[in-house]
Amino acid sequence: MVPPEQGDADMMERVGSWGDPAFVTETLTSAGFDDVGVKKCDLDVAVPAEADIPASLLIGMVDAAQRDAALADWRRQRESLTRDGKLQLDLRMHLITARRPN
Repeated sequence: MVPPEQGDADMMERVGSWGDPAFVTETLTSAGFDDVGVKKCDLDVAVPAEADIPASLLIGMVDAAQRDAALADWRRQRESLTRDGKLQLDLRMHLITARRPN
């Protein structure tokens, strides 16, 4: 996760695929961030292999650019995710917020 650039708002908000919320909290706290919050946004879905995943399923995405990037990545991995003619998605996403260090 890249910290906000100088001049950005005091609060940062990112969505990422992190395996351990405690790791995120510890890492950001060690880097000087305050009020670190990590909210799980897990999602398990199976969709037909020929379909594009609806952006509405990407519930943890903060903005359109992140959704588009996630969709592009998902399409690249389509073949490896296909089982029994269906795509199996297991999205373990976290919405991460933190106050930028002063």
